Parts: sequence; structure tokens; C-alpha cells
Amino acid sequence: MPPRAPQALVVLRLHGEQALDVTSYAAGQPTVHAPRYPQAVQEFAYQIATHPAASIAWYDTRLGPFLSPPERWPDLPLHPLEVLHLSSLQR
Repeated sequence: MPPRAPQALVVLRLHGEQALDVTSYAAGQPTVHAPRYPQAVQEFAYQIATHPAASIAWYDTRLGPFLSPPERWPDLPLHPLEVLHLSSLQR
């Protein structure tokens, strides 16, 4: 498989169902934005429509201490439609 080009990454930081902020990583430079919508689902859909070529990721602030730095996340997906998740904390 040929090496992949670096992807743009959009990360939604959530607390429960509340969208707190959105960080875009392009060329390694993070840019933080306020969410357009307060609900995580609405914001997620908006980011998908706004950034069709980017990887869209999200995490709850309670998981932040256990995750690798988001700027390293663009190298994780192996397929354009792959969804990565951390399910170890589900009940």
C-alpha cells in the first residue's frame, strides 16, 4: 500500500452531548473555533458537510487524559470511511 498524504483533521471536543469547541489541524497548525451548534450531533453533521475531505474526530473531555495528542490522529485511519473509537469505557 502506498503511503498516504497527510490529511486535514477536525476534532470536536465534547462534554457529554455538549459541543465545547472545534479544532482544525491543517499543516500541523491547530486553529480553535467555537462550535456553530451546541449539540454534539448537530455540530458533527455540520463539520462533515463543511469539511468533506477531512477526517472528523471527537472525544469527551473525560477521556482527554487517556488519549494521544490529537495532532497525531491524522495518521491513524487506514480507510477513508473508517471510524475509530475508544469503547473500553462503555458499560
